[in-house]
Amino acid sequence: MAQRAQDNFVAEIDGAPLSVTKGDVFPDSHPVVKLDAGRGVLFKPLDIDGPPPAKAGRAPKAGS
Repeated sequence: MAQRAQDNFVAEIDGAPLSVTKGDVFPDSHPVVKLDAGRGVLFKPLDIDGPPPAKAGRAPKAGS
């Protein structure tokens, strides 16, 4: 599974800074994801196999 960053932050990974931007996607095995330790503060699971987004409804026709 993959994880999506919930905010912008900089983390130190192996002694080097890593800049993460809100919306970035990382695999569960990435060291920066492991920093969150499943708390859901820095990352949320990304359901790439979930249902497709719902389509927006049509606007009513003029004169209806």
